[in-house]
Amino acid sequence: MVKVCQTYEVQWDGQITLAALTQRLHDGGHGREALAAILEHRDRELVSEMCGPRNHPHCGGRYRRASTRQRILITRFGRLEVATTRVRDSREGRTFVPLWEEVLIEQQRQYQLDLIWLAIHLVERCTYRNARDELQRCTGAAPSAMTLNRRVIELGATLLEQVHQRSLRAVAHEGDGTKVHSQRRGGPGLRHHEVRLVVTLPRRGRPKVRSLTVGPSWQVHRPMLERTICRDARGQPLVPAAVVDLERGLHEALTPGGGPWQACHVHAIKAVGYALWKDGLTKGEDKRRIMRKVASLLAHLRSSVLLHLPKGERVAIEHRIKETTMRLKQLSTELVNKGLLRASSTVWDISVAVTTFATLALEGITIPWHTNLIERLMGAIAARFKHRWMSWTTAGAQALLILLVMRTLEPKEHRRWWDRQLFAGRETLPNLGVTLTTRAVES
Repeated sequence: MVKVCQTYEVQWDGQITLAALTQRLHDGGHGREALAAILEHRDRELVSEMCGPRNHPHCGGRYRRASTRQRILITRFGRLEVATTRVRDSREGRTFVPLWEEVLIEQQRQYQLDLIWLAIHLVERCTYRNARDELQRCTGAAPSAMTLNRRVIELGATLLEQVHQRSLRAVAHEGDGTKVHSQRRGGPGLRHHEVRLVVTLPRRGRPKVRSLTVGPSWQVHRPMLERTICRDARGQPLVPAAVVDLERGLHEALTPGGGPWQACHVHAIKAVGYALWKDGLTKGEDKRRIMRKVASLLAHLRSSVLLHLPKGERVAIEHRIKETTMRLKQLSTELVNKGLLRASSTVWDISVAVTTFATLALEGITIPWHTNLIERLMGAIAARFKHRWMSWTTAGAQALLILLVMRTLEPKEHRRWWDRQLFAGRETLPNLGVTLTTRAVES
């Protein structure tokens, strides 16, 4: 009878995490049997190097074999039992497993980080229960929803701390808030968590997450906002601008140094329509005419900047800025005469804020005239979080939110952060050569 014998040879260059080892094996098309064989073979090699061959008389060396035990690990390959040897260090008086000092694992935990990584990527897209079911189908093993929630909170808190502590260069902040259901239902005001998110808009490159909170007010964001560095073309420090909708108090919170703010044109038109409705002008040609006039003035301003800025025609842009502000204030006066006081106040308030993007463009600073970016992020949050049957703890919502937002807004940084978690601080896989030798053996 002929049997197939497979031998695995591994070139070790130092410490490696179990997640890195499973990734290398997965890339090479190997599975659980290969992982078990490699770990047990390496365990025998390390113990033999330290204690000598098995059944060899002890010659008074520093190390000696203590005991053998089965260690249960649950990885992306499923449940795995590995036979490991404990070694006694007579000099330091400690007993340890040499294998786990070279292959780094999460001690005192069965579910290893490579499986948790897959689970959290599923949790970012679907519910904990569905993520667990999908993982069970793919790997044959999956942690409970409570375990997943606990690991999400641990990892999310680490990522959020790094995000809040980093210094960023940007010309503007864009912020918004929303609500998600809360687990606390003890009284009024406790049925929802307030989610508040701020992103930075750099001169070049992709936007980045500046700060995220669940529960606290906008004032908590101030230390993070002050870590954003903004300079003009001559290198002089500036206060980053704020691009926001017309939520009350939002632009003051995002410009703690009293910087400029840009009102979103889309929200500005909607705000005028809502104010007209509150004044009793619910529909009709008069309402449409007023809203068309506001929309036309804003569109004319955007077109003027788009046309004249590349040509360096500063005077034309300055004229259009003054003309837009003047006509909006004239419209505000007309609305007062018609008794539409709320609409008049709204138009007057936005008359300068809607032109900020054009004013900064003259100084070589480009910011958007809309809040499309933050609105898309709010949509991604709503798709995952805003369901009536969901309720969140503060820690759980905040941890999963930062993981979700980072994956959406900064996919490369999100991947690098995960690589550092999986590969013990490295951003790339360590060198590891795995060679499989197959030979036939007659029995």
